[in-house]
Parts: sequence; C-alpha cells; structure tokens
Amino acid sequence: MYHNLQNYDKAIESYQKAIAFKPDYHEAWNNLGIAYCNLQNYEKAIESYQKAIAFKPDKHEAWNNLGNVYAALQNYEKAIESFLKAIAIKPDNHGAWNNLGIAYAALQNYEKAIDSYLKATEIKPDDHEAWYNLGIAYKNLQNYEKAKGVFEKITQENPRHESAYFNLACTYSLEKNKEKALLYLQKAIELNPNEWKENARKDTDFEWLWEDADFLKLFN
Repeated sequence: MYHNLQNYDKAIESYQKAIAFKPDYHEAWNNLGIAYCNLQNYEKAIESYQKAIAFKPDKHEAWNNLGNVYAALQNYEKAIESFLKAIAIKPDNHGAWNNLGIAYAALQNYEKAIDSYLKATEIKPDDHEAWYNLGIAYKNLQNYEKAKGVFEKITQENPRHESAYFNLACTYSLEKNKEKALLYLQKAIELNPNEWKENARKDTDFEWLWEDADFLKLFN
C-alpha cells in the first residue's frame, strides 16, 4: 500500500520488516529493489534484486529489473546479461525483449536491437513502445523505408502518437522529401506545439529546412 501511494521510504521499512521475519522471501526482496530504484538508490536496488535471485534463481522479474538498473547506470553490457537471463527463463517476456533492444541500441548495435524489438512485437503485436523503438533503430541504420513503414503503422493505430509523427517527418526530411516532412511535422506540432516546434528547430534532421519559408510558416 505504501508503494502504491509512492511513499517509498515507508514501503522500504515494511519490506525490510517482512524480510527480517522471512529472510528468503524473494518477492519482498524484489519489491524492495523496486522501491530503492524509484528513489534512484541504484546500489541498494542491485543488492536487493541480487538477493531475490539468490533465493529464487528463476525469478525472471528480478533479472529484468536488475537489467533496468544497470541500463539506468549506463552499464549496458551488464544490462544485456540480465535481460538475456530473464528471457532464458521466460522466452515470451516481451518487456525483457524490448529492454534488451534498448540496451543494444544504446551500444549502437542496431541489428541486434532490431532483432529484439521484432521478437517483442511478435510476442505482443500491440506493444507500441517496441514498435516505436524498432522504427528509431531502422532510422538509425538509414533503412528509411522500413522506418517509415513502422511509424506509419503506429500513427494509423494511434492517431495521437506525436513522437511517431515527428520521427516520420524526420525520416522524410532525411530523404529530402520536403512535402511529406512538413506534412507530418505539422501533425506533431498540432498535437504538442511547444515541444515539437522546439525540437524541430534543434534536430539536425531538418537542418536543410531551417531557413525554408514553408518550414518557418509552421512556427507562426
């Protein structure tokens, strides 16, 4: 209950009390790690997840959570190891596949990132986060056709996905397709003017358009 109320300090006290009564209570250790993670006390979070795993080595949730902490610390190699452990235990854990893709992408290993995102979407076809990450990975590999296909799929299923519209605009801009770039940029701006106007002025994907009169009209 304290955890649900985001009173993580009180939650930690309660989990620690539970562990004092039952030191091998792996669920309490895992929850303790989550509470520490929410307080950005990553060292304690790692200790807690490792305790959960020590008592229950096949606890895939703890392995996945451990990977997220390592990723937050930018230790992506350790994060990948943890996500792979989670997946080995529960191969249909779409969240762990998506997280694995994010870690690979952080190391600019976009091919492996794409494989991971595709696995996540195969398991859970409506995992929009994994689809979005997949589009970004294709874009980073300059596979613009596939990137556009992914972003278009997202916007068709969720017409208010402003980030997908923006990245669709970026991708068309990289192809020097001014008409389509401005069309999708306008859609993103209509949904969230402040954020996407600012981003478009800074994102070098649009650099060749920064002085263009039609581009500048979107900011009036």
